[in-house]
Amino acid sequence: MRAMAWETTTRSDREQRGPSVSMVLFWIFLAAAILLLLDPLNPGVATEAGYLRLPRDIGPLKYAALVFGAMGMGLSVVGLPLFDPARWRHFTSSLMLCWPVLLCGLFILAGSLYARFVLGIKETYLASGLAMTAFPIGLAMIAESRDPLKTVHAYFVVLLLASVYMAVEIVIQRRQGGQAFHEEIFLLIPLAVYWFLVNEKNWSAWFWVLGFAVVGLISHKNTSYLVLLLVLGYLCVLWIGKKFLRHRNDGLRRFVLGYGLMLALFAAAAALAFVLVHYQDRLPSGNTDVREYVYRAAWEKFLASPVYGTAFADNTNIDFPFFPIMGQYRVINHSDWLDVLARGGALGFALFLGALFTPFWLSASRTKPAEARLRACLHGLRAIGLSGMVVMLFNPVMLNMAVGTLFWLNAGLLAGLGWRQRARRQPPGVDYS
Repeated sequence: MRAMAWETTTRSDREQRGPSVSMVLFWIFLAAAILLLLDPLNPGVATEAGYLRLPRDIGPLKYAALVFGAMGMGLSVVGLPLFDPARWRHFTSSLMLCWPVLLCGLFILAGSLYARFVLGIKETYLASGLAMTAFPIGLAMIAESRDPLKTVHAYFVVLLLASVYMAVEIVIQRRQGGQAFHEEIFLLIPLAVYWFLVNEKNWSAWFWVLGFAVVGLISHKNTSYLVLLLVLGYLCVLWIGKKFLRHRNDGLRRFVLGYGLMLALFAAAAALAFVLVHYQDRLPSGNTDVREYVYRAAWEKFLASPVYGTAFADNTNIDFPFFPIMGQYRVINHSDWLDVLARGGALGFALFLGALFTPFWLSASRTKPAEARLRACLHGLRAIGLSGMVVMLFNPVMLNMAVGTLFWLNAGLLAGLGWRQRARRQPPGVDYS
């Protein structure tokens, strides 16, 4: 009966016709965020100073998507307590449980605003802080939605449509000796998890995995390979876990599965050892000299102020005196994890860790979801979140407004959906607020 709750709607929901104004604004927000991410004007408009990329370099434009999201969330805050107190309680309770995300965002925003308007620093972490507002927007989308699973499915459909353009650009740029959608790859390859689980009972499910794996290999970037390995490992764990549960009373089959898993792990370890030995010949360089320099600089900045760092009241750039990078002797830190540690100190890093893992905690469950769509949605969102965290280790995701917005929106959807499905499993009469 509880599983059927995801398939049924209340009488009041049936009586409502069409989407609410807030949901329309949420979908405009998502469409605008995807458009800014894809940046059809890339490489931009040619100027004397180089190529001007409008979504990245024109300040007000890169914040346009968040305006629609904020408007939608504002209408939800006004409308839900008046017309649907139950969903309002769901939104406020999930928001309170996500306090690490909110505090982390406020910490970054406060330091960035101080740097911009008091210290007069132009290159600040304002985009990083504002991108985190997409998290409560994601929570509001789930609270506002009459069918959260349908909403999350639509989100994956939008990402799938965007992935077609991304894949084409990756292939074109690869043939020309370049690369495209490097940092954004965590929004592409992990789609294999969702679409595999949605089509799990059909043989075509494996073609989704194969297709996204091919795109990851064609991109020929270390980040893509790491994300691809994570996704394949994630699917492997899901598949093995399902097989073990199916044969829980058959000791022989469980032994065969376990033995096969051990062989697969040995094969994977051997392949990884081969790659490490032949790293220089088989993999891209990854600009190790630049990364080593900026990582050392970030660590030294952390040691200079280990408690709260610079409180993000700092310039995002690091001086790089050895050779020009895109015409400038400066570079941003190519690791969000180290950047947060350097600029926010131990305090900021603790809040950052809490912000990253809170959605996974809210969506955790001791039992397997009974509804297949719910399982696919949760694992699809988790795969994107985990992949984004891996990309953040070696790339500046948070400094890119378009990429950061979608990362935190995905986290908000995961937290909202996870909390809503946990609340539905409680006995009747429990107060979820």
